[in-house]
Amino acid sequence: MTPEQQQEARVAYLTARACVLALEATLIEIASLLDRNDIQFLVLKGPAVGRLAYPDPGVRFFGDLDLLVPPKQFDRAVQLLTDLGWYRPFTEHRPGFIRRFGKGTNFVTPSGSPIDLHCTLIEGPIGQRIDANQLLATCSTITLGRRRLPALGTEERLLHACVEAAAADKRPRIVTLRDVAQMALAPSLDLKRMQRLAGRWTAGLVVAEALRLAWSVFDLTEMTPILAWAWRYQPTAEETLTLDLYRRRATDNDHVGFAVGTWRSVPGVGDKVSYLRALLLSDRDYMNARGYPSHVQRWREGTRVGLAWAAGRGRSLVRRDRGARRR
Repeated sequence: MTPEQQQEARVAYLTARACVLALEATLIEIASLLDRNDIQFLVLKGPAVGRLAYPDPGVRFFGDLDLLVPPKQFDRAVQLLTDLGWYRPFTEHRPGFIRRFGKGTNFVTPSGSPIDLHCTLIEGPIGQRIDANQLLATCSTITLGRRRLPALGTEERLLHACVEAAAADKRPRIVTLRDVAQMALAPSLDLKRMQRLAGRWTAGLVVAEALRLAWSVFDLTEMTPILAWAWRYQPTAEETLTLDLYRRRATDNDHVGFAVGTWRSVPGVGDKVSYLRALLLSDRDYMNARGYPSHVQRWREGTRVGLAWAAGRGRSLVRRDRGARRR
């Protein structure tokens, strides 16, 4: 590196560290607020992974905060942060929709810091199968300043990173893949428990894909038990369909197919009806925020996209059938 490049690297490092310190101060503020109001929470991603999975948390940078609260306390937590004057850029389809069917909501603090408040780890079919209350029951602990804060358990942290890498992001971020590799190599990982959780979430294929990708990107050569499992893994038909739904949404903007897949995973007839009603009869604020002057126009757009999705889905099924016949 030239002296100029070294100076640029120093400035970038100090800027990133300043961002992390500011976010950690905000995290302590949020934790105190939630504690005072008897709201349970878990710290997700950067602050927790850096302290629990890395030998030095200073090498794990992050640019926002992610916290998870129980679904039954989600609306109350949203109101508390709103009362602080924090801005919520997006509204939900109908009151209670996110708590019942979504992943969470975004906030921006007056200083411009982004905060994600979760009620599950990922939206869509996998999110519908995650028991948020069980996540809170099997947590780890991190120390931030003088505060001890709860975080995801060891296996849950790895699964969260895997679904972020293989299902949530259009293109996996290097930092997320680094998290996957770092946690997969941890000697404290309980492989059997991780397998049980992945099966319960119908995410075994997602986890195996993320592990294989992390080993490939970083050119890792160590054949650990978890990597051997990933290479040998035989997915179920439901797992294959689930990963396909996430990938089609990311690459083809297939939101109709994703909504159908999510609807299939929603438990109970009553909740399935509520999910459809919220999508078809969204509140006026939600419609206006997305540029729809009326439900009719939104239905027309949805019908057009739905027909295109059905035609594409039909062609895909025909190709699969022909391929199966050849084999």
